[in-house]
Amino acid sequence: MKDSQVRLNGRVSRLEARLTATAPEDDAEVKLWASLWAEARVWQEAGDRENVQVLEKDRVAARGFFAYCRSAGEKPTFAALSKMAHCETDG
Repeated sequence: MKDSQVRLNGRVSRLEARLTATAPEDDAEVKLWASLWAEARVWQEAGDRENVQVLEKDRVAARGFFAYCRSAGEKPTFAALSKMAHCETDG
């Protein structure tokens, strides 16, 4: 009885973690991650870092990152971003 309960608890914990990791992104999170892409874009272009504008392509990149996180069962973190970057360069 205890073994089956422990296994069930483990499954529930894994499902909860997966649901948390794959929950739909909210607009505030998209804005936050899009601002990261905007900063990176401006940094690459050596542009004016004082007045960074978040463009639609930054939002698209952020949504793509969230889609990657959902498909990989990851939470949106810098570690997940690094994994995504390595996956894109590897294949």
